[in-house]
Amino acid sequence: MNRTIHATLLSVMFASGVALAPAQEVALPVDPPATAPTHPGTAVDALVASGEHKKMVEAINAAGLAGAMNSINPLTVFAPTDSAFSSSTYMSFGDLLKDENRGKLVELLRYHVVAGAIDTASLDARIEAGGGSAVLTTVQGGVLTVRRSGGEYTITDATNHTARITAKDLYHRNGVVQVIDQVLMPNTPP
Repeated sequence: MNRTIHATLLSVMFASGVALAPAQEVALPVDPPATAPTHPGTAVDALVASGEHKKMVEAINAAGLAGAMNSINPLTVFAPTDSAFSSSTYMSFGDLLKDENRGKLVELLRYHVVAGAIDTASLDARIEAGGGSAVLTTVQGGVLTVRRSGGEYTITDATNHTARITAKDLYHRNGVVQVIDQVLMPNTPP
């Protein structure tokens, strides 16, 4: 059965003073494969447990988005590793966490979240249907373009920078985490 949710729900759960994308329907994919390992917790719990996402978790907490990310079901998080945050050209991680940059932090994090549990099987179907690329709308309202070459998935952001998915299909109670090697940028750095 094809179920849908409205992104308007996301605006309530991600209420943080920054507008989300207009309401849109999002198709929910099937449940994870029975053989797929699944983290028993939420997206944030899975990031905490990974050990490679300390900066992402710190940023989520600083932005006040942990509750929303634990509540939304389902969602996909494109999660940059700690080293990705260290090499980001967006702004230094320390500056990003400052109170005066909270709006930019929220925008940046929401750019890494897509409604629906999008695993690589879903990406493959969307890439095929899209003639070689899949365009995903983030809860921030921007777009990400995903392509596959061989077994490698790349994501192009709004500034035309590319990240690779380095760990695929990390299922958790409310969706999927796709680990990436770069911070995705919703717009040109300040």
